[in-house]
Amino acid sequence: MSRNRIPYFDFYPSDFMHGVRGLSAQEVGVYTMLLCRIYEENGPVEFHIMRLSTYCGMRENTFTKVVDKLVDLGKLDLVDGMLSNHRAEVEISSRANKLKNNSKAGKASAEKRQQKQRLVSTNVQQPFNHTDTDTDNTSSLRSDVSVKSVDQEFENEFWPFYPRKVGKGQALGSGTFLIDHPLDPANKNLRHGFVEAPEYVNIYRGVVRLVNGKAAVNIDDYFGMVPGTFSALNADIMISSLQNQEGGTVVWPDGKMTGGILNITCADETCNDEIAWMVTGRRKDAFVLNLDPNCERGTGRFIPEVDKEA
Repeated sequence: MSRNRIPYFDFYPSDFMHGVRGLSAQEVGVYTMLLCRIYEENGPVEFHIMRLSTYCGMRENTFTKVVDKLVDLGKLDLVDGMLSNHRAEVEISSRANKLKNNSKAGKASAEKRQQKQRLVSTNVQQPFNHTDTDTDNTSSLRSDVSVKSVDQEFENEFWPFYPRKVGKGQALGSGTFLIDHPLDPANKNLRHGFVEAPEYVNIYRGVVRLVNGKAAVNIDDYFGMVPGTFSALNADIMISSLQNQEGGTVVWPDGKMTGGILNITCADETCNDEIAWMVTGRRKDAFVLNLDPNCERGTGRFIPEVDKEA
């Protein structure tokens, strides 16, 4: 394998299954093989019928018909004798940027370790468990003795023992989803940006029909969660919106939510209109309370501002 090839790529099962819906097993097989080839080559591949049909284990005529259909459906692009896929090109570019950033981060980390080592005024390497018993000593030797940061404590003491390692976050500059456009999947992609906030917010929304001016929504039942999940997961619960979808009669929440139950009352006791509702809550699960380095220990409140490393 040549040095410029990268032996992996990110795979999104839901997106892929959505993209191949309606294709035959044979078409999915060819599509998958060609995508892998594009990722392997880090870009478009030559449309060499004999070579690619052999690669896919098919007769040339059958292979050509399948590729023509995939091109017609917009699954593949054929330009100047080269086969490509728009989503694959985006992912390849993203993968290259990640590798470049990881390389820079690795070099920066190595340089920082070297700088710290140069600060030590002895040629004898200190053991990791060394502490200076003379608290008045301010020599450069004390540069190695420091209080552990929250990130270090999280990585070294909590995360290795956290069951199943579910929940570790990754910081991104921004975020989007990318899917086939639902109205024109053959020719267009659709992108949306993530909704962001300076805290971990859970959003619950839905509709309910009043019966004689009353309605009750059990959030756990509505979303198919185990009873008690909503209450266990959320703090600072807010009823953000109640809107009558079928008339102008005023509705309001009937007191605070308890046990994950939203009670709604209408000014008209005979009203049977449909009501749209929205409830938000701040996460208070064990991970954000005790393990997440982005949150205050014990409160789970998100820390939006941090100093950059020197």
